[in-house]
Amino acid sequence: LSELAAIGQPHALYLPLAALPEFHRPLALSPAEQREYGSDIAFLGAGYPNRRVAFRPLAGRDFKIWGSDWEGEPLLAGNIQRQGRRISEEESVRIYNAARVNLNLHSSMSAKDLVSHGDFVNPRTFELAAMGAFQLVDRRSLMDELFGPDELATFDTPEEFYRKIDYFLAHPQEREAYARRARERALAAHTYQQRMTALLEAMETRLGPWRDDRREDGDTPDLDAPLREELARLTAGLGLPPHAAFADVMDRLRRRTGPLSEAETSLLFLDEWRKQYKK
Repeated sequence: LSELAAIGQPHALYLPLAALPEFHRPLALSPAEQREYGSDIAFLGAGYPNRRVAFRPLAGRDFKIWGSDWEGEPLLAGNIQRQGRRISEEESVRIYNAARVNLNLHSSMSAKDLVSHGDFVNPRTFELAAMGAFQLVDRRSLMDELFGPDELATFDTPEEFYRKIDYFLAHPQEREAYARRARERALAAHTYQQRMTALLEAMETRLGPWRDDRREDGDTPDLDAPLREELARLTAGLGLPPHAAFADVMDRLRRRTGPLSEAETSLLFLDEWRKQYKK
């Protein structure tokens, strides 16, 4: 941000990544799912050089590696799941929920420095936290402003990494406490809705308040009070602001199920007329 300001661009904002609570959530897995996805230790991600070297001492343990780009790694071949095929987002939530200790080692192209000590905090950190899934993550320079020291179990060196894996496997209550606190923090401060709210507020601060009605004078039809009230109730029921665009109202309305009110039927008819005849 300081470098942007130095070249004359003051309108800059840092927004960390985040999670989707309705998707990244705790799951109650069936016994079959727990057998398929569960393990003492798990990692889901690509086989970057630092991860390959860091994970080799864990070969032969109850350690499942999910994800792609693990070719040519014979020592870990027995740990790599599904021959290194890519994993869907839906399955990733099951994998994270099923593991006792999720490893979150940020990627690096260097096989010499296994812990890169960078600044960027990856999406996995927020997603695991929102799920209430325990993670062991390498410390990043921007992490302290995002999570408290009792919310994420971290490490700075390979030696600390291996030691803490064994420690937390032997202390399930501490794992649960970390995971619970991380989830509370993620839901309170690290959702994409909160990120977009921060973005809009920053824009308003820098560029001035949003206009409540972005129509030009004279464009608003002269509606009587009962109709205005009915349309306001309709847009509120669709989860939209009072001056939502017509296209947004139609999009929400077409995705609803159930009987239509007279106003909803009229709007759908108007939309069809507009598509057919307006040029």
